[in-house]
Amino acid sequence: MIQIAIVEDDLPCREELKSFLLRYQKEKNCCFVLDDFASADAFLDSFHSGEYQMIFLDIEMPGTNGMEAAKRLRKTDDDVLLFFVTNLSQYALESYEVQAFNFMVKPIAYNNFFLKMERAIERIRNGADDKLIVPVKEEDQTVEKVIRISDIRYVEVYNHRMVYHTVNGEMSVREGSMKSVSSKLEPYGFAMCDQSYLVNLRYITAVDKEEVYVGKDVVKISRRKRAEFLSALSRNISFGRTKK
Repeated sequence: MIQIAIVEDDLPCREELKSFLLRYQKEKNCCFVLDDFASADAFLDSFHSGEYQMIFLDIEMPGTNGMEAAKRLRKTDDDVLLFFVTNLSQYALESYEVQAFNFMVKPIAYNNFFLKMERAIERIRNGADDKLIVPVKEEDQTVEKVIRISDIRYVEVYNHRMVYHTVNGEMSVREGSMKSVSSKLEPYGFAMCDQSYLVNLRYITAVDKEEVYVGKDVVKISRRKRAEFLSALSRNISFGRTKK
């Protein structure tokens, strides 16, 4: 599942982009979750880093324009793919300053849109190893959330559930096991300090006899895991990967 935002003040243009995405989704048998916004200000008010994999931004909009919105979101999100959609090709050069993935000049032909989407989907899939897909139950349905691995502070087994503690909050799921999660995350600098805790070593601020401090959170370190955990932490510090 790929989450996409459309930020466009012109309703017909917004609806056309939605129709293009729905057509592409059907033709390629993929799954999109679409959110649309009539202004950059409305988008920025609700934006959270890592929430979207793709954003379509008009440049000329009332209030905050698309270019300024891109500069603001890039302060917290380096990975999201930005598509600028505009009537004015003069902004093409400036779009590179915010690492725009592509630039579309209106009116947009579907064939051209299709080719650009093919490149974008390939880029997302190639970067999938740096992200984790977590099935989260919301109301009466399960939604697959994409989490940046670097945003995961630690993973906890609690009350028969896997709890992902991230920089953006917590996610609790029933699916999965600590064994499978640790197998996925250990190559990215995670280590188990207890059978119930898998910690991202870059977020550790202190370790004492019985506890590990992950920012403001405190988790247990077991005697059985202590030596192995401290060895992993020492290796990460040596490679300069621990966050100060």
